[in-house]
Amino acid sequence: MKKILLFLCTMLCANLLLAQTSFADEEAETSTGIRRTTFWIDSLRYRITSTNPAEVEVNVANALITIANIPTTVSYEGINYSVTAIGDYAFYGCSSLTSITIPNSVTSIGECAFESCDGLISVDIPNSVTSIGDDAFYSCSSLTSIDIPNSVTSIGSYTFRGCSSLTSIDIPSSVTSIGNGAFCDCSSLISIDIPNGVTSIEASMFAYCSSLTSIDIPNSVTSIGSYTFRGCSSLTSIDIPSSVTSIGNGAFCDCSSLISIDIPNGVTSIEASMFAYCSSLTSIDIPNGVTSIIDGAFAYCSSLTSITIPNSVTYIGNYAFWNCSSLTSITIPNNVTSIGYYAFSDCSSLTSVTCLAETAPSLGESVFSYTSSTKVLNIPFGSDYSSWQGATDWSKTNYLIQEGETKELSNDFTINSTTGLINQGVLRIKQSGQLINSTGTNVSGIFEVETPTLANNKWSFIGAPFNNYKLEAVKPGTKDISISLFDYTTGNWSNDFATIEDEVGAGEGFFAWSFAEEPTTFTTDGEIQDYTLNNGVVTVTKTLKTHTDGGNWIALANPYTFKLDVAKFLANQTNVQGGVVYKFDGTQWQTVSTGEINVTEGFFVNFTSNGTQTSTFNKAQRYTGTNQTKASKEKDFIRLTMNDGERTTRLLFAQNDKAEAKYDIFDANKLFSPIEITEPYFVTDGVALVKEEVNTLPYTANLNIRNYQTKEVTISIDNIPEGVNVFLLDNGQDIKMNGGVEYTTTITTGENADRFQLLVKKQQKIESPTNNQITIKNNNRQITITSDITNLNIEVYNNLGQKVYTTKDYNFTLDQVPAGSYVIKAFYGRVNQSQKIIVE
Repeated sequence: MKKILLFLCTMLCANLLLAQTSFADEEAETSTGIRRTTFWIDSLRYRITSTNPAEVEVNVANALITIANIPTTVSYEGINYSVTAIGDYAFYGCSSLTSITIPNSVTSIGECAFESCDGLISVDIPNSVTSIGDDAFYSCSSLTSIDIPNSVTSIGSYTFRGCSSLTSIDIPSSVTSIGNGAFCDCSSLISIDIPNGVTSIEASMFAYCSSLTSIDIPNSVTSIGSYTFRGCSSLTSIDIPSSVTSIGNGAFCDCSSLISIDIPNGVTSIEASMFAYCSSLTSIDIPNGVTSIIDGAFAYCSSLTSITIPNSVTYIGNYAFWNCSSLTSITIPNNVTSIGYYAFSDCSSLTSVTCLAETAPSLGESVFSYTSSTKVLNIPFGSDYSSWQGATDWSKTNYLIQEGETKELSNDFTINSTTGLINQGVLRIKQSGQLINSTGTNVSGIFEVETPTLANNKWSFIGAPFNNYKLEAVKPGTKDISISLFDYTTGNWSNDFATIEDEVGAGEGFFAWSFAEEPTTFTTDGEIQDYTLNNGVVTVTKTLKTHTDGGNWIALANPYTFKLDVAKFLANQTNVQGGVVYKFDGTQWQTVSTGEINVTEGFFVNFTSNGTQTSTFNKAQRYTGTNQTKASKEKDFIRLTMNDGERTTRLLFAQNDKAEAKYDIFDANKLFSPIEITEPYFVTDGVALVKEEVNTLPYTANLNIRNYQTKEVTISIDNIPEGVNVFLLDNGQDIKMNGGVEYTTTITTGENADRFQLLVKKQQKIESPTNNQITIKNNNRQITITSDITNLNIEVYNNLGQKVYTTKDYNFTLDQVPAGSYVIKAFYGRVNQSQKIIVE
């Protein structure tokens, strides 16, 4: 108690001494030649700023001052001085100051002039003041109102920062400049109007104004600075004028109530963290002028369900959409060349990714980590899927054709359980290509199928690969064609040419007379609505009448967009005369029992009797090219080779009846000629495993490796057919040899005949494991993992996506990491489970 009384007495004596009017401080002479002098009058110290005219500024206030009435003039040593300014730090820390009177003689308020005046409730600034300096009212936490006169033209940086009781403020139209953070941390500020003369909303100007619900930005503003509205948690919407061309980093970061916002067309970049943690934002349209979306721009926008990225965007930065947990789909425009790491990580609802670029952008690490296991990838028809394979696992990949586009299929294309087709435009199937649908569902869309070149002024026998095909949908070349249908009531050709009202069913053939030597195109366009491509069984049933020249003929055509195998077709029919079909080459008829029937190619079948007869087509009759030559087959075989440092040799398989276990792999040339040894001797049941025969999988082959000395060898695999996965097993351990990976190991003398196997599987949809397969439990830092899967790899990531710990132990303690949120990933091969945990 005594110490406290002594302190108060000391402070009182000091203040009484400072109040003496005769006290003065001499200061060093300035560059202007004025010897500045400070002096005290009552509780204020003044500093002479000019002798002609005689002017002073308020320099320092007594720390215990409660009321400050600044006079218009003060007298010192017989001279009357006009008070023209409140200097820098003049009332700094005067926490007892409750009111102040500023005379009309004052023209400026300096930096930090009233900083930390916690008791100051209101301030009237006279019309004479033209500028208010940086931090002038910083942390005046009791200030509820302030009048800024029309004479003020600029407000400095952080001028009203931390004025937590300020609810509103009128900024006069005379103000043309407001500094950084001018109203930062004004947590009670509800609304504010920015005058028309202001051209820039500077950095952090309204940061953490948590009660701000509305703000009017005038058309004069051209830029919004970094973190300007950060933490404005009550702001639900904001109108940004079209004059704005630049918005800085984090401008709307943590605006947790922001529901909608329109970005002006002049903005060219969505900067880092611009909308990060805007947890109520549901959708946003990015204007066409934007070229880049920078790091973390929309991170943790947990309510964002849709976003339109314009074609102008070329770059998507790191963590750009990280943790947008409600985002279900994203379309990446065709000009994007680069996507940063973790750009869409933790978008747990993301099920559809569409990229319009024909080559995948360069992808950073873990772009789609911790997203749905049922994600579908949509990429342009003809694009390079291999450039996406490292991004993540896709449950299905769809090749899309945009509306208004026409894409030509000149090579085989297979639709299967993991590869589909989204056909909004037109897919034109050239004679050199086949569209093979190996799924059990139809494929919708507009298709054009090109016939072989029709002979000029000659009949060609063709058919449309579509159901209920209307003849008006025939697209001739530069000249017309005429069409003649078979009349089954007479057993002869109709005397009348077909009209556009006639329909021809799938599998039915007809004659076409061409007036030009060029292909003719069938299309599903025209009057045909909601058409689906044939995929299942097609039957053609007709009541036959014996032809006038003999025979019970039915006119047929290939109903599919892939080639038919003649032998397979005939095996599915009954009562066919001679077991042959009749094909017309434009000049004469040929009888064939093997070979293929091309897309749109017509043919005849002669039944042994007339009456009602049915011809049946199904996709199992597809021609698989088993009659290919050795040279053409080579590309479809899996190649497995071994290098011992001296030579590279093709590996043989023990299932091959030509491979004998007594021979060393390096002596394989003793068995076969040099030409034969180049053949990939991979056979199953005597049928070469080419990509058309993937329905024979899975298949395991024991490698025929037997040697006479210990040495290091490298085993490599390549030429893997489309639609299969290949694995090398070393004593049962999966070496994961997909895509040409090399495996180096040591083989020992005479001990390797049963060591290696090759496992070939059909590619399948990868499903995430259920919880009873891998379970992750956290007891604060004690982690327990249970699974019937052995040899799991376990990795721990922090909230920045950085790997901080790895182990193979199913029970471990995270003592080495700081408190916070983490993701634990347990996986083996393509089976994985991830879980977020909190470490306290």
